[in-house]
Amino acid sequence: MPVFAPDVWNQPDVVQLNNCYNYALDRLNTPQAGAATPEPAEPGAGHDISAAQVVAAEPNGDGYTLYSDYTATGIKTAALADGLHERDEHSTCGAAHWRVAYFVRHFIEGPPAISGTPHFVREDRPGHWSHKPGSRPVTQCQYDPATRAYSGPPITAPSTDRVGPGLDFGGYLCCGPDLALGSLPQPRTPDAAVVANTENEIMRGALAVAGMADVSRLVASRTQWSAGFGAGNLIYRVDTVESHDAPAQSIFVTDQSITMWDGSPSSTPDADGRVLAFLRDRFNAA
Repeated sequence: MPVFAPDVWNQPDVVQLNNCYNYALDRLNTPQAGAATPEPAEPGAGHDISAAQVVAAEPNGDGYTLYSDYTATGIKTAALADGLHERDEHSTCGAAHWRVAYFVRHFIEGPPAISGTPHFVREDRPGHWSHKPGSRPVTQCQYDPATRAYSGPPITAPSTDRVGPGLDFGGYLCCGPDLALGSLPQPRTPDAAVVANTENEIMRGALAVAGMADVSRLVASRTQWSAGFGAGNLIYRVDTVESHDAPAQSIFVTDQSITMWDGSPSSTPDADGRVLAFLRDRFNAA
């Protein structure tokens, strides 16, 4: 279990290089002479998974300006992909492991628009919690709205304490020193508007502009291809958002076919007609 060590995390040359996720996982970024400056961590980034959902987009040259929001489900999914494990409030983690509480702050329409963000708090020892609010110093304190600073009482129960402004509690996860993460450090643009020109983000923007931001939670790269669904080479995978009356569905677009899948290899359900029509039109598929 980590030790609360503000003298380590709050050094001037490292405090800006780490965020709440680095701190929750006890993964300290430090500057290295002659090497690129490390970026703060982002849940799921090392596995090409986004915890954010595009909620709006505007055409911008050959790409789109995207406006993203986070959901508790998306944050949990991305963190589980990184190797964390879900736990309830009363469960303990294994030896040398520790609990992490996760939160979501939702997108706020402007002006100026404020992007939704995740937040994480870690347990340093039973009943004692601490966190690193963004690029601010690490602290054990709750947020005090009167002073607009992290100067409140110590965090003892993340699910009910005032951990930060505008945060909704998501749940608990377990983390440990044996966590295997691929390419964990990834940049997160702090502004709501993200200029997107990469292949996958252009698709996310196109879906949002077409009025389908609610189904563009994830457009993964070829590394997220599931073998056995559709002939040909993968172009995109689009995962629709699960709702109370419809399961999440994956749409696999290859250079030869468009295949729908809802998580059961034996089923090919009828998917949202808007998405299917949009993809078929975009890729000239029958």
